[in-house]
Amino acid sequence: MCPPPSLETVVERFWEIDDFPTCAHLSPEDEACEAFFKTTHHREPSGRYVVSLPFHSPKPILGDSRAHAVRCLEALERRLVKQPGLRTEYQAFMEDYLQSGHMDVIANPLHDVESAYYLPHHGVIKAESTTTKLRVVFNASAKTQRDVSLNDMLMTGPKLQTDVREILLRVRVHKVVFTADIKQMYRQIMVDKEHQDYQRIVWRCSPTDPIVDYRLQTVTYGVSSAPYLAIRTLHQLAQDEQCNFPQAAHVLKSDFYVDDVVTGANSVEEAIALQKELIALLAAGGFHLRKFASTHSEVLEWLSSDQLQSPASMSFDKEQPAVVKVLGVQWNPSSDCFSYQMTPLNSSSTKRAILSNIARIFDPLGWLTPILLYAKSLVQLLWLTGAGWDEQLPPEVLYSLPSASCSVLLLTAFGLQTTVVNQRKGVLWDR
Repeated sequence: MCPPPSLETVVERFWEIDDFPTCAHLSPEDEACEAFFKTTHHREPSGRYVVSLPFHSPKPILGDSRAHAVRCLEALERRLVKQPGLRTEYQAFMEDYLQSGHMDVIANPLHDVESAYYLPHHGVIKAESTTTKLRVVFNASAKTQRDVSLNDMLMTGPKLQTDVREILLRVRVHKVVFTADIKQMYRQIMVDKEHQDYQRIVWRCSPTDPIVDYRLQTVTYGVSSAPYLAIRTLHQLAQDEQCNFPQAAHVLKSDFYVDDVVTGANSVEEAIALQKELIALLAAGGFHLRKFASTHSEVLEWLSSDQLQSPASMSFDKEQPAVVKVLGVQWNPSSDCFSYQMTPLNSSSTKRAILSNIARIFDPLGWLTPILLYAKSLVQLLWLTGAGWDEQLPPEVLYSLPSASCSVLLLTAFGLQTTVVNQRKGVLWDR
């Protein structure tokens, strides 16, 4: 099972969010990965893409990994027995995987297992998701008998994601904004049959059933090359179809962050035309665009209910505004506002709780800088105290910053909401 990031790692990321990325240069490995993609990918008659795993060397022998995958499955089953709700969602996820044709049963699994690779798996709950609450994550970093993993054998490829800051800044020039995402993006891209045996899993619905071996047929979350292969495929789709869908092809390359699009136009009519072109472009590659939200209700009225973010996406009620997540930031489409909210703390909070809460603030454009300056001062102060992670801090530590900053600091540290309202009219702080 992949452990969650440590609190130290989260704090480090929080500190580094202010650093602008340096200009990217392709390393020799990245160039080799790009050349590999160009020569190995192909497109089926349906329009769907097929890619190969970018190994450092052809057809590596990793060693036996099935025994470890079976032990991980048994540990997972003990957890699922204690959580019937989670077990039901896990079974539904796996059944959907099978029924969608994204994995198949292996008829003779014990033949030449050292030439294959078995991925252990576990579930991750996304409580804020409006669709699938549980995602099954596959661990391609698990070691085999030879002390290597699938990820050890793969080139990860160059980083192709557009920077979040660029997308959020660029979208502010549009009078009409809309967002959406691609349903199960990774699973719409097939892996070449020659490499599918490197993506085996074991699974059964009940501990009393026999263990069944499956082969995952699509790009798989948890494999180190998956982000590159998925985004590179979208770029290839834009390149292949740009003559048919010129506007949508440009948006696909510039306004997507992995599977999320944030874009817009200067009028409702232009926005609807762009929506239709984007939907058609992605459908040409086997992708389905959904979870639409917009600043203008007219942009959503022509869509079916299964294409909307949620029923609330159509609600422009000022008393009960709909809030959706856009690239990690809360966004109210009806008022075009971004907002931030934290878990309330109290004066008995520990160093661990305070640092964890502060470090999870995601503010890519620096809207919260006046507050985060004091939050960072508090982080430094907590470190200087030498207090243990779970010790209750003395009151004088929490209130030892200059008095002028206390109201702003407490706004962040103790859970009150801060809102940035419509950048086109200026930045306002709603306390």
